[in-house]
Amino acid sequence: MAALSRSDIDAVAADITAKIKLLSVQRRNENQSATSSIRNRLRGEIARFKSAYCDRAILDLALEQMPVDELHERAESITVKDGGYLECLMSALLGWFKTDYMTWVNNLPCEACGAPDTVSAGSGIPTPTDLADGASRTELFKCPHCHATSRFPRFNNVKRLMKTRKGRCGEWANLFTCFSIAMGFETRYVMDYTDHVWCEFYSDTWKRWVHVDPCEGSSALDQPLMYEVGWGKKLTYVFAVGEHEVVDVYRRYTRNLPDILRRRKLARETTLAHWISEMNSEIQRNLPASIVKELKEKSAAELHEFLHPPNRPLHGSEKIGRQSGNLEWRLARGETSGVASASARPVPAMVGPKVISNATEFSLVGSAKKTQSAFSRETVHQLTPNANDQRGAIWTRIQVPKTAEKLTLEFTFRIGNGSNQSSADGLALVFQSSGGPNALGEGGSGLGYAGISSSVAVEFDTYASRDTCADPDGNHVSVQTCGRGKPNSGHHRYSVGCSSQVPELGVGKMLWVRVAVDLSNAKRGLEVFMKEGVDEEYAFVVHGNVDVRDVVLVDEQRELYVGFTAATGGLSQVHEISTVEAVLE
Repeated sequence: MAALSRSDIDAVAADITAKIKLLSVQRRNENQSATSSIRNRLRGEIARFKSAYCDRAILDLALEQMPVDELHERAESITVKDGGYLECLMSALLGWFKTDYMTWVNNLPCEACGAPDTVSAGSGIPTPTDLADGASRTELFKCPHCHATSRFPRFNNVKRLMKTRKGRCGEWANLFTCFSIAMGFETRYVMDYTDHVWCEFYSDTWKRWVHVDPCEGSSALDQPLMYEVGWGKKLTYVFAVGEHEVVDVYRRYTRNLPDILRRRKLARETTLAHWISEMNSEIQRNLPASIVKELKEKSAAELHEFLHPPNRPLHGSEKIGRQSGNLEWRLARGETSGVASASARPVPAMVGPKVISNATEFSLVGSAKKTQSAFSRETVHQLTPNANDQRGAIWTRIQVPKTAEKLTLEFTFRIGNGSNQSSADGLALVFQSSGGPNALGEGGSGLGYAGISSSVAVEFDTYASRDTCADPDGNHVSVQTCGRGKPNSGHHRYSVGCSSQVPELGVGKMLWVRVAVDLSNAKRGLEVFMKEGVDEEYAFVVHGNVDVRDVVLVDEQRELYVGFTAATGGLSQVHEISTVEAVLE
């Protein structure tokens, strides 16, 4: 690795000068207690890293948790732009960890009756067992039905987390760091002082440290600006802790250096740099000279990257707000703003003659029936019960005049099985004319619509059917069609629009959906919007690039069947449609 160039040295000098100019401002804001807390926290994280991630016995346990051969197989079918095999393997690990392994906790299902809609009841006192497993705080959730209280200890012990497999960003990043190291990646644990944690791994292909966020899955590989731009976070201190070093990495995560420096008020920059240098000297004191040399070379390259950040357009996930956690929680944290909100599509209004209402009678096919909800006391259309190998559908017929330009639907649904276990497979909103009121497609990953000819389906998929459908993950919305005259398919190759940036679909919570279908000659396709509460604003989810009139209304037919299908296979869950309305313009 070459020494720093003259331009690098000048850039370092200019950076130091800029920091010195800020010292007078920082002195007025400096708090001695807070200053010491940074050093103490870093030392604590160094010790935790050694005990949690450098213990061979723990890493072997982690390997037993992972389907290593399957991850390598998945990596063979993944493409990462300009990346090599290891970058594809990291993408596979991120996808598996988010979709197949961990469970995100918004609120706990009731431990007594299994109800999914418990509400926060504050904090409880950790038990000695909780404390032994690193849970210094415990959240409480109250059931509105049986009034029982459920406990959620925030465990920090990776062996305990391998058993619970649930949590939020702290638990996820903690365990993912362990899994990443066990898989052979040189990995850092990253702490953000605005209350988030994630990881970095060293890419031998790109010769640099690369951002990964296990909470956001495979879409959050090398997306370092997602927090400042997409989430709208006002970053301050961002530290990466590895086996042999601590690094102040805030520059990787910002395009607005002056603002972030003004917000760093807890310690003088020179003092902080001195502390980190001291800590690294201690960590590296007894390392072989060859490893120290390699660390210095990587550090010089990283410093060059910080001083000369790449001038590039924003990546895809850097433009959108946070996706992990329910919308209420994300809004409370202020992590939904950014480029995506500025460019949001207008939500279609429900204007025009009503062609479907809650009083509409639907034909019932397969396992579908009208019954009391499994989640509440309301009467709903249940597409499948919580049983294996079920499939059901409901249909209604509407007349579509030649002059009709847009069909807008609004409906609510619930999917779930009352547990934290994996469930399958999902439901779909379907438009068809060839199958009539008795149409019912394939079960399992076919979601009840696969096989229906000349149809367009908007699937709300809760299971990653990678072998049969090449699904991107187990929580996505996709618009599926094989075109006019051909049986539809759930395989991802027939997706004309897909998004995994959606609310959690299979946790038993009511979700609102609004779908706008263009029927004019403009052929603008189909748009899907979703929200998680009746008083919330709809958010754009996905655009389906499909001419619904051309696919469905074949041979100038004017009768359109609109309905919902769902299916289960080896895993099961309840699929319910609560309300449906549609207007035709």
